[in-house]
Amino acid sequence: MKGLSWTSVRGPVELDAATRDMVQTVYIRKAEQVGGGMYNIEFDKIDKVRDPGA
Repeated sequence: MKGLSWTSVRGPVELDAATRDMVQTVYIRKAEQVGGGMYNIEFDKIDKVRDPGA
């Protein structure tokens, strides 16, 4: 499966062919009250985040 990429429920992900680590988009969210309810609102994202411990 190394080098494979696909769209998951968390967005685009791939397996690094060299390290076999997951590479994915990290979505930055904040809790906000909208229409009487609390919701997670995405306001930024960081593409292709690799394992920081590798």
